[in-house]
Amino acid sequence: MLSAQVLNKTDFYSGNLPPRYGNALSGIMDMSLRTGSTEKMQYTAQASLIGLDLAVEGPINKSKQSSFLVNYRYSTVGLLSQMGVDFGDETINFQDISFNLNFPSKRNGNLSVFGFGGLGKNFFDAKPESEWKEEKDRYTIDYAGSAMGLGFVNQFKPGWASVSLGASISAQDQTRTSESVLVPYPHLSSEYYNSNRQIISSFLKVTHKLSNKGILEAGVTSSYLDNTMDVSTVSQVLLYEIYTPNVSGTVAGLLLQPYFNWAQYFGEFNLNAGIRYVNYTYNQSDSWEPRVSLARNVSSNLFTISYGRTSQVQQTQTYITEGNANLALTKSDQFTFEWKRKFNTNLNVVSSVFYHHLNDVPVFPGNPIYSLINQWEDFPAANLVSKGEGRNYGLDVYVEKRFYGDLYFMISGAYYQSQFKNPDGMYMDSRFNGNFTSSFLTGKEWNKKNKVFGVHARVLYSGGLRQLPVNQNISEYVGTTFYDFSNGYSVKYPNYFRPDLRVSWRKNKPGYTRTLSIDIQNVTGRQNVAYYYYDTLLQEVKIKYQLGLIPVIAYRVDF
Repeated sequence: MLSAQVLNKTDFYSGNLPPRYGNALSGIMDMSLRTGSTEKMQYTAQASLIGLDLAVEGPINKSKQSSFLVNYRYSTVGLLSQMGVDFGDETINFQDISFNLNFPSKRNGNLSVFGFGGLGKNFFDAKPESEWKEEKDRYTIDYAGSAMGLGFVNQFKPGWASVSLGASISAQDQTRTSESVLVPYPHLSSEYYNSNRQIISSFLKVTHKLSNKGILEAGVTSSYLDNTMDVSTVSQVLLYEIYTPNVSGTVAGLLLQPYFNWAQYFGEFNLNAGIRYVNYTYNQSDSWEPRVSLARNVSSNLFTISYGRTSQVQQTQTYITEGNANLALTKSDQFTFEWKRKFNTNLNVVSSVFYHHLNDVPVFPGNPIYSLINQWEDFPAANLVSKGEGRNYGLDVYVEKRFYGDLYFMISGAYYQSQFKNPDGMYMDSRFNGNFTSSFLTGKEWNKKNKVFGVHARVLYSGGLRQLPVNQNISEYVGTTFYDFSNGYSVKYPNYFRPDLRVSWRKNKPGYTRTLSIDIQNVTGRQNVAYYYYDTLLQEVKIKYQLGLIPVIAYRVDF
């Protein structure tokens, strides 16, 4: 939804979160929009195989340093479709717009008003029976989605403190219908899925400086969550609901999260201590979340030990399934020991050992393999209880050389275990236990007068995730994929490998800059497994692969 044209800074937090963040178990991405130019009008136009990208920015009032930034995108496929180009059985279309208005003021602080909106469509037309090669070919699938957001942030200093406050409203709607061409019994005749989410949120943060070595921060975030979901399936099998129930309902409530944090230097030690309280009025579930870290500098090394508890609400489809309305928040106690070393102005190394213990995880009584730790977007069982446990632990390393001397690189890797506990006290592999992950990113640019040529590469290599085995007999009976819980997540995908390559050429001229780039994702065309499923047409278990080689050619002009 947000083009790189409008993004400024993105912070990523994993493990023990600062007290101002909540309702997340694994991590937080904090994204901010950049302000527009306060000096002159600037324009960007980019055309690629994916879409058109247009941006404009400039001053609103030069004397007051206020500015605006607007970005609009439209899919290339959608544009060509409007011109009559036929793309066969499947068409994809999207468009989105985002903006950021900035109004600095000595009296009223800095006010930012931002917003975004977008539409997406995907339509697949069932093929003639003579062309059927897989299950999907006999379905007409119509998907439509939309998202929007509007809000403001105001930052000011009344003298004794720094104050930030803001509010926003956002919404997301997804609708998918799937209708099959009639084939021999059994099969799914049709499926309907609709999800509508609305969030009205606000925050207040007050920061007071005690001295040159101490800071107090207090704040509160409140979000009114209104989520509605309606899912229905029509099947020739009367007992189908036993395997995949139809669900419909609304989950609405206020998620209130006040917090307090104290940061203080004691000689070479830096202490951060805080607490966050979470209350979800939908079912009055709550959580007290202490968070503390102690850091010390030794020469060019920074050592940090930290502990924090965090929690998260359940997914909408979980709450609206029978017997699940009163489930507790899932919680995680997270311990981390981190080492940072800056070898020079450009080379940084970060390494950490972590352990996360999850509790109050929804599980199904009597089924030792069922745990909502493993939930993705699937639908849960009914009558769950918040008595499950799990754990994640491992070691990760990150090495970065910043862009200096026309060369940069980043290397990261982790070895980890992700597990859940069965009723016998034994830890078992979770769906997400790939055991390791690694990435390598590098690039170099050559400058010659007003021309810049760049080559950039990225390699991703990680352990394959897991899934339950497919029960072929039941799948054949109900006419869709049914998974077998008896042996746990024993099916492990092959390791994931994807190399990406980017080549760019930029020419700077007085008043404008031109850039031609070629991005090739998965340049080797490797077939990475997405999942295993039962194909009702072929009547066998098949592999669904992720996207293969994706070339993207783009031409950009900045003026």
